[in-house]
Amino acid sequence: MNPSSPITSSVGNSSKQASISPYQSGQLDCPFNSKVSSLETEALILRPIHKTIKDFLTDELSVSRLNKISKYLWLAGSGKVRPLHHQIVTEREIIITESVELHLCWQKTRMYIKPLPKFLLDHDFFVANLCSTTNMKDEKWTLHANACGFLKSYTQLIVHESDFRIAQAGMLIPEKLTWDDWRKYSAEVDKYICDHEGQLRLNSRYKFGELRIQRLNFIYKFRIKEARGFYYGYTSYETFFRTNFGWMALVFAYFSIVLSALQTSLTTYNAEENHPLHMSAYWFGVAVVLAVAGSTVTLVALFVIMVLDNLVFAVKAWKKKRDIKKPSNSGASNV
Repeated sequence: MNPSSPITSSVGNSSKQASISPYQSGQLDCPFNSKVSSLETEALILRPIHKTIKDFLTDELSVSRLNKISKYLWLAGSGKVRPLHHQIVTEREIIITESVELHLCWQKTRMYIKPLPKFLLDHDFFVANLCSTTNMKDEKWTLHANACGFLKSYTQLIVHESDFRIAQAGMLIPEKLTWDDWRKYSAEVDKYICDHEGQLRLNSRYKFGELRIQRLNFIYKFRIKEARGFYYGYTSYETFFRTNFGWMALVFAYFSIVLSALQTSLTTYNAEENHPLHMSAYWFGVAVVLAVAGSTVTLVALFVIMVLDNLVFAVKAWKKKRDIKKPSNSGASNV
């Protein structure tokens, strides 16, 4: 059975194509047809770093890093995707990212969202490059599942007209798209994805909705063994120390209050030296000192590891650039 496109209506056009179920016809169902033709789209999207359209689509839609830890994504996301207006209500700042891996990932008061690519709104392009395979192990099938998951996420982000206006103001969707067009588009995507067969084409990453970056970093460090985690957010060592010393200062402040209370109790209580209160206060004080020393050593060790990791990363990047330049230099000398 051929994978199909979720959209049957036309964008920017009052006419509507006959909605024939791909499971009944055995043919490809079409996405809504934007005014950009497939040839214009190809000329628009291809960049020098992409040799083929497949390379471009993989770069734009692949969530392979998240798929590596798909068994643990339930720890980072509950499956919910809150509409854009709700993101603002909860005082989250919407940050545009061109990385699909960061799409719907959040930390503290920031929510990262990738703009909706125009090529996903192109009828001919979608059918030609994302719907022409019957093999679930084929790369196009994977791209199709990625595209459907991404489209589904937008139907959850833009539910009300206020969400639509926020998306347009934030440059998340094309300016020429209208609210009526979007309602048709959203309804058809939801109908397609919610179909029992359609569920098979939804990439598992999108079943977990919004993902917490802090937990993704934790999973990556301990399951994939990557020191930088999923998202390396430190732009300076100052940021590293400020982030880590914040929670340490809070814990040690709590310890200080408890120790002060114990000290007051000991000075006002007259009893033999080996009274349980004396012994408890003594060992608690020792534990706090060890905790402070251990935390400091751990933080310093993490800092050293981070410095070494940055150094190794820089050396590898330098060697990679040097290796790329070598062939061109040798070719020039031969001429």
